[in-house]
Amino acid sequence: MTYTQVSDALRAHLEALVLSPVLPIVWENTAFNPETQGGEAGWLLPELHLLRGEQVSFGDPTNGNTFRDFGLWIVNVVTPRAHRIGRSPSLAEAVRLFYKAESISGVHFTNRYIGQGRLPETQSRWYATPVLMEWWADRIETPA
Repeated sequence: MTYTQVSDALRAHLEALVLSPVLPIVWENTAFNPETQGGEAGWLLPELHLLRGEQVSFGDPTNGNTFRDFGLWIVNVVTPRAHRIGRSPSLAEAVRLFYKAESISGVHFTNRYIGQGRLPETQSRWYATPVLMEWWADRIETPA
């Protein structure tokens, strides 16, 4: 799988998530104003990171070189600060459980955990709780 295919698979799965209340998903490099674009109750801010790739040996080497890529899929659950105690962690747990499958469309998960909640910036009125999921996927590079 290419990085784009991994990204597409993870995004499609996240778009199927149903939370109560419904939280919009804010993709990277997207302008977003929570007060005017439906984010008053919070939103999801996903990040996809490719950490490393390494060549692995299995299968028929004449078909190409197989690489195993490793990465981190982070879904930040952003909620109003001091709105309801425990709301951000409970929504984060719902996101973590939504990715409980061992694999999704060729992307395999090894660990899923909830990180320490934080303020995205000093004096922010928002509180973010990250859900971190370690993944791996194989890709084949064929000789030219």
